[in-house]
This record gives sequence, structure tokens and C-alpha cells, in this order.
Amino acid sequence: MKSIYSDYGVSIKLRLYSMQKHQILVVFLCFFSAFFLTTTIGIFGPEMLTTIASNLTRAEISKPSAIIFESPNLGKFHQQLWLTGQPIIHGRKEEFVKQFTLSIRHLTTKNQHLEFLNRSRNIHCKNEICDVFNILHLDYLHNEKYHLKLKFLSIDDLENFNIENFLFKFNSYDPSFTKLELWYRFSFLFITLIVLILYNNSLKKYSLRDWSIEQKWIFILLRSLIFFNNPLLPLIVLVDSWIPHLLDAIFQSTFLALLMVFWLSIFHGFRHNDRNFTTFYIPKFVIVFSIWLISLFLLLWQQFRSLNDPSYNLSIDENYYFVFRILLFFFLVVYLLFLLYLMVRAVAELKKMPYFGIRIKFASIMMLIVIFSLLIIALMRLKSDSFKQSLFENFTKNYRNTTEFCALFSIINIYMYTLAYVYSPAKNASIDSDYADNPTFAMLNDTDEEDVNGAFKQNSSILKRIKIY
Repeated sequence: MKSIYSDYGVSIKLRLYSMQKHQILVVFLCFFSAFFLTTTIGIFGPEMLTTIASNLTRAEISKPSAIIFESPNLGKFHQQLWLTGQPIIHGRKEEFVKQFTLSIRHLTTKNQHLEFLNRSRNIHCKNEICDVFNILHLDYLHNEKYHLKLKFLSIDDLENFNIENFLFKFNSYDPSFTKLELWYRFSFLFITLIVLILYNNSLKKYSLRDWSIEQKWIFILLRSLIFFNNPLLPLIVLVDSWIPHLLDAIFQSTFLALLMVFWLSIFHGFRHNDRNFTTFYIPKFVIVFSIWLISLFLLLWQQFRSLNDPSYNLSIDENYYFVFRILLFFFLVVYLLFLLYLMVRAVAELKKMPYFGIRIKFASIMMLIVIFSLLIIALMRLKSDSFKQSLFENFTKNYRNTTEFCALFSIINIYMYTLAYVYSPAKNASIDSDYADNPTFAMLNDTDEEDVNGAFKQNSSILKRIKIY
């Protein structure tokens, strides 16, 4: 039987409608408590990186013969390997940038004979503190030990910069951190499956046409959250390939893209009941898809280049990266301005209408909490110069410490669980099933078709006062 409510934008009564103020405060309290408790695991958890350092004097690196480095013993749980360098200077506090050339030979065994590759690197120093520069990065490990021969070809050009020593470090993920990462994400994966089952059961007796826009999107996002937590993650330590790392990045980026479309859709959908896919969704998908595609392209480009050349550095293709980063920044600004516009319009026009006011306030507060948290993590990513790969990979993979890793996955998962609880049907939804998903019916509270039609005529003046584009 066709639902009489779907014709007029009337949706299932949300649990949010039946909650008192103190109950909503309890929801926020539980949200923050769960977030801090799960993040505490990172505070008291293992160190993210294991590091072996070697300090060489300027005289040692000035020798014509190559410097030989040998990595520590590595296993699959170490995931990746970096070799970084950092100049140690004294007596020069002014800021300066100097380019020099390294000759690098990457060996998997001592008897392997490969050609030296010349790579330029920049030294940036200020107040006697120099930035770390990347020499070598292996995205995945297929040997237990690696050897490296290194020559400084233009070290004489640095003699006027008071460089006394060079600090070299082999960095890899600590096996204890990898185990924590596997268990932590598997735990969220298991909880997500339970939440998804409960959420589906709460909605299965209602027609899809009666679901609110939030309920439809949570239905999609919970499934995407399964891949965000990645059931294929163990392949990273089981398979000798870079593909599991790439799939993990694609899963995470796809979920974040859907989340961005969700935010645009709900704030626009509050005011616009005619949600035709062509006019309502395509403009949003174009903006977000552009961000997703550019980010993924930057990651893939770096991934494939570094597979063939572990000494690859973004400075080699700096001009190309600059263009794509400008495009990425442009679409991000367009997205944020569009989201801000939809939020302001929704708040200005619907904040005093029953049911819509609480929906807008709750969605806005929760969204701002998540965006603020992700911005903090993103800014900390940008400061992680030691392991800078690409703008996107910095955010999704190269955590600075265990706490940041736990915070990222905690805020996303707990946010989704909170929305699933609040947007699930109320206990009396079967009785009071005439709650509006259209601002025209925000005050509608009748249950038969005749009253619905009458309310439509009586409230048509409200719709005229709302400018819907």
C-alpha cells in the first residue's frame, strides 16, 4: 500500500523528537566520554615509531667514498621504512634555505649492484634548528634488511653554514603499534556491524519512502564505515604487496567524501523536499568528487613513483603538485562556502519551526565537533615534515603518534554511532508516524489522509514564505 505520508514529505518520527533536554545532554556526555576513553588508549599505548639513529660528523660525510647504512631487522609488522637526515648547526640563528645533491644507491642485499641516483634535497634552518629531510621511503617491506650507499656531492657548498653534524635516522612502525592498529580498528569494525544490524532492524518495518533524509544517509554511511574500518586491513601484514595500503587509503577517502556529501544534503534537504537526483545531488557530488579525485590522484602518483624509486621526493614534480594543490584548495573553499551558505539559510528559515529546529541544532553541533577535531589532526599532519608524502596521505596514514591515530578513528566511529542512535525511530513511531521531513508539515500531527490533505492547504502559506531554490 502506498504511504500517504511520502507524498507530502512526512517522515518517521525520529528518536530525537521524543528526547528531553537532559536526555540530549546525556547523549553529548556519552559522546565525549566515549571519545576520551578510546583516545586514552593511545596516550598509554605503545610508541608509534621505532627509531635507530646515527650521528656523523661533517668530516665523515665529506669523504669521497660512499657512506654505507644498514637498516635494522624488519618484519611485516614494521609496515614501512624511512631514512631521514637532519643537519646540526651552531652559531647561525638567521633563517636560510640551501639546496644540495645526494647520490643514493638502494640495495636489498649487499651483493646487489645498482646505479647511483642523484637527488636534490633542501636544508631549511632557523634559530639553529634545521628541518628533517627525507632520503628514502619504502611503502612496503619485502626484505628483512636493506642496505644503502650515500654520497654528498655538493657538501662543499655548505661549508659556510656552520653545519657540524648530520643526524640520520631509520624509522619504521613499531610492531606493537601495528598490532594495536589491527585490534583497534577491528574492534570498531565489530561494533559497527552490531550498530548496523540494530539500525536496520529498527527501520525494516517502515517503507523506505517514509524515512527521513538523515535516516537514509545513515543507512549508507554505516555501510561505508565498515570499509573505513577496513575488514581487509590484516592483508597489510599478510601479503607482500602495496595494494592493501592503497585499498585502505581509498576506503578512508571514500567514506570521508560521502560524509561531506551527507552534510551538504541534510542542510539543503531541510528546506528542499524535492530531492531530484539531477538537481539536488549532482552539484554536491561534483564538488566532493573533485576533492576526492584530486586527493586520490596525488596519492596514486606518489605511490607509483616511489615504488620504482624509493628516493623519490615531491620536489621532483613540485610544479605539477602545486597546480593540483591549488585546485584542491579551490574546491575545498567552494565546499566550505556552500556548506556555510546552506547552514545559514536552514537556521534562518527553520529554526523556530517545530521538529526542524532541534534537527538543525543537533546536526550543526555534531558536525562542527567533528570538523574541528579533523582540522586539528590535519594541522598536526602538516607539521609532520619527517614523513611528508602527499597532502592526502599525510592525513590518512602517517600519524605522528598513537594518540592521533586513536583520536581520528574514535571521533569518526563514535560520531556515526551517535547519529544512528538519535536518528533511529522513536518507540512510539508506529503510532505517531506523521512527522515532517518537509518544512510545510513541521506542525503536522494528524494520522489520516484527510487531515494530511487539509493540513497541506492550511500550511501552504508557510511554504510561500520559505524561499526554496
